[in-house]
Amino acid sequence: MLATGTGASHLIHQLQLRSAYAGVPGSSRTRENSGEPLVTSYHSKFMGTVDYLWHTTEFVPLRVLDTLPIDILRRTRGLPSKKWGSNHLALVCELAFADEGSET
Repeated sequence: MLATGTGASHLIHQLQLRSAYAGVPGSSRTRENSGEPLVTSYHSKFMGTVDYLWHTTEFVPLRVLDTLPIDILRRTRGLPSKKWGSNHLALVCELAFADEGSET
């Protein structure tokens, strides 16, 4: 809601997209109940999820890179830092073709 500035929390469209993170089981230390990361951006005025990885139904997410747990992020007192050059955490997903006849 903060990212849109309007109080909106959902986007409605006709694209058939799915969340890569929601499609792969993860840790409760780094993920919401929906499967999305708890935090993808952290700085002095905001800690939350604003970044997503979307894919079409032609792909299947095999695995994702979990983000850092909140307790570890809080030790940095905000990003970027000397160790991490951005206030956004990297989101990474390995995808395979959903069609069994295609190469992965």
